Amino acid sequence: MKNKKLLLILSAIIGVLGITAAVLWQYNTEQTKVEPPQLADNREFFSLDWPDGETIHYNRSFGDTTVDSVMTVSKAEANGKPTYRLDWEDTGFDLYFEVYAADGRPVSYETIGTAPKEFKSSGTYRADEMDLLYNGNGTEIQKTIPKPAENWYEPNSMFYLIRNFPFGEVERLKAKAVYENNGSIITVQITDKGTETITVPGGTFECHKLLLEPAGVAALLPIGKFWYWIEEAAPHRLIKGDTPNYTLEYVRME
Repeated sequence: MKNKKLLLILSAIIGVLGITAAVLWQYNTEQTKVEPPQLADNREFFSLDWPDGETIHYNRSFGDTTVDSVMTVSKAEANGKPTYRLDWEDTGFDLYFEVYAADGRPVSYETIGTAPKEFKSSGTYRADEMDLLYNGNGTEIQKTIPKPAENWYEPNSMFYLIRNFPFGEVERLKAKAVYENNGSIITVQITDKGTETITVPGGTFECHKLLLEPAGVAALLPIGKFWYWIEEAAPHRLIKGDTPNYTLEYVRME
């Protein structure tokens, strides 16, 4: 009799454990389902409409130093498709990147650093791979990198592409990017942190606040977090950027 009671108790316990495991499995499955989409899943939001010839002056501050930083947008064409090119002229570096107008996918980029460190980095993107060149800080890299399964973006262009973030549609997006210092492919995450009123040299603006940071294994890299404030009103200019190395603040637009 005692053995029968013990078997009944054990059966009940096993049944409860089975139900608990099923519930936990279902919960974890649901959590997986709400994983943020790739930027590519919101391609229509990234159809760029930047004003041709737009020139914006920023103050770029690092330590006790502030320099004039100028970004100019121009329309171009690559592989028979319309593109946008952004030229960024600064005391410490010159940078350009070119992206397709339809979805912000990268075409090419080049960065030349002059102070305090000299370096040169460039990349050319194709349908299934990219050519990376990097020379600086005692390191020289030349390699061809296969495109990952996920869609990727050029990291130097991300701060400008987020002008077309699908505000109000999703809270968070993820994408792949090539870390130019060593050519590794990392995951970055962009999170909408709501709205905020900020004051910069160019005035006071109502802004969307975004956080861009490495995600997954990439979070272990010494990259840091990047905060951006995007103007709520059109043309949704970058008003402020706060990065591990410097701060950008909007001054005026030509």
